[in-house]
Amino acid sequence: METLPSADCLTTLDKDRRREIRFASNHTEIQVRVEGSEQPVRARIVEVSRSGLQLLMAEPLPIGLQVHIEISGLIVHGDVRRCHEDNRSYVVGVLMREVAGQS
Repeated sequence: METLPSADCLTTLDKDRRREIRFASNHTEIQVRVEGSEQPVRARIVEVSRSGLQLLMAEPLPIGLQVHIEISGLIVHGDVRRCHEDNRSYVVGVLMREVAGQS
């Protein structure tokens, strides 16, 4: 079973580059379904904005990959826009395309 990284590994990002206000998360554990894979990947939500999510993951995801994120009875469809290593963990930025209820 993979171990999720703690939020302590995050560094401060350049806030001047941000287009929208971001809200810190309580690091809720979520399931990320990756395009082309049957097995979901575990992640933690670090920040939330109107159009995206910042996730903390144990493994990197390629830029451009389509993902489906299960959050509190909703499915968020999005694209990986950023991914960088930070202290043996990966910070992944997802641009949300659509939010739908689970069926």
